[in-house]
Amino acid sequence: MNLQTAVQAILTQAVQRCLDEGDFSAPVPEVVMGHPKRPEHGDFACNVALALAGPAKRKPRDLAETIVSRIADPEGLIAGADIAGPGFINIRLAQSVWHRLLGDILEAGETWGAGESRESPRVLIEFVSANPTGPLHVGHGRGAVVGDALARLLRLAGYPVTTEYYLNDAGSQVQKLARSLQYRALELVAARDGSGAAPTEPAEGDWYPGEYVIEAAQRYLDEVGDPPVGEVTGEALAEMVAFAVEQMRLSIAATLDRLNISFDVWFSEKSLHDSGALTAAMDQMRGAGHLFDQEGSTWFRSTAFGDEKDRVVVRHSGEPTYFASDIAYHRDKYERGFDHLINIWGADHHGYIPRMKGAAQALGHTAESLECLLVQFVALLRGG
Repeated sequence: MNLQTAVQAILTQAVQRCLDEGDFSAPVPEVVMGHPKRPEHGDFACNVALALAGPAKRKPRDLAETIVSRIADPEGLIAGADIAGPGFINIRLAQSVWHRLLGDILEAGETWGAGESRESPRVLIEFVSANPTGPLHVGHGRGAVVGDALARLLRLAGYPVTTEYYLNDAGSQVQKLARSLQYRALELVAARDGSGAAPTEPAEGDWYPGEYVIEAAQRYLDEVGDPPVGEVTGEALAEMVAFAVEQMRLSIAATLDRLNISFDVWFSEKSLHDSGALTAAMDQMRGAGHLFDQEGSTWFRSTAFGDEKDRVVVRHSGEPTYFASDIAYHRDKYERGFDHLINIWGADHHGYIPRMKGAAQALGHTAESLECLLVQFVALLRGG
């Protein structure tokens, strides 16, 4: 039982009785329910008498008294209705209502408060989506909790919701991860064999020196074998990238599992390149007149959608930007049949929202179909 809706219906019927009985004459306003500023004044408050005062040409307090006199409450929901101030109607619910509600809650269990199941709009919530090059940090944790809580609330409300992690498994950062794993694995091989011929440490900034890479390297030795020596390229590099990314994904999933958070889909950025989806997205936008070439690069005319400047999607080298991948990714989301997309981003992505909403519109969708929620940063102090 929705108590607010039930009380709203009782007051609406009381107003209608006043009109039917000729107590006053005026267009029937919408009866809006709220709450008193102080809980001891009641459970609900209604200002319908004040809304009626002008059209009815009556004092709002007199109207409120007339409306209260016309209240019919066959179910015994209302314990009392008082007039406050210039004409507010404060409603107090009967104790039996709360007793009955407690029984309903206990009987319904975890389904109490749930909305009716619906088929649309289909909602996709993408959150965390940290680069798979290291463990999650506390900032990722904040976004994870927000995204998961939102998904649970929307599911309880009856919406079909899918949760998704966008895995950035393409680009130079995962190649650097693979080479870091190779270096650590070669270190372990040298220590194991006692050869003392440890590999040369990569230059600062060219590798990830965290302890987690050593753990992944040991699993590589256990599951794959000794790593190649020397520069790794081509298929060998691709295989090492795939192994390294999967190890990081498993580590990330294990951390999230400790928060009781899991994802319905782990979406691979690499799949967009391999399937031709990125090229298809650029072709669609160019065909619609939203791309132009300048200074050897390809640009998205995002200023047409309210962005502060146009954005590069393909560099003069022919390499697509991260923004191009994001456009293709969001196109894929829509093509999978999702009606409403929600992204949980860090506050540093604030400036990214206009261009992404512009891309959604360029792809033929509304700006409102893409919702970006920002998780603010927090400072953690130690020793003051």
